[in-house]
Amino acid sequence: MLLLLLAGGAVVAYKQMRPGEPAAEPFMSPSQPSVRPPDPVPTPVEAAAEGLTPLPTPPKGPFTVAPEGPADDLKRISGVGPKLEQMLNDEGITTFAQLADLDEEQVDALQARLPQFPGRIVRDDWVGQATRLRDEA
Repeated sequence: MLLLLLAGGAVVAYKQMRPGEPAAEPFMSPSQPSVRPPDPVPTPVEAAAEGLTPLPTPPKGPFTVAPEGPADDLKRISGVGPKLEQMLNDEGITTFAQLADLDEEQVDALQARLPQFPGRIVRDDWVGQATRLRDEA
């Protein structure tokens, strides 16, 4: 049985590699990309000309001014890691009290400054967690 399979495979290989005949087309040739390249992202000017709404750009400068005194360990808030803590510090937020005192409008404004983490402030209830942590101190 094994000899029969080996012989059959040799016949197929011989037929595919006979000299003088053109080689079979490969399944995928390099000239035919397998994936369509992504569409280019329009610039804000191009987007406006095409009637598209451009993505909002975050405001410049810090969100607030950090209070004097020691900073709280914002990583104690579930959902805030070292990177987010640094981003919050860069925005002037260093204490639980600052987060606890945010109203809805301020939460939306702060969220706009953290586009890499959409919805994180509300989803992880940072204001509620910060309120509890502030009250524990």
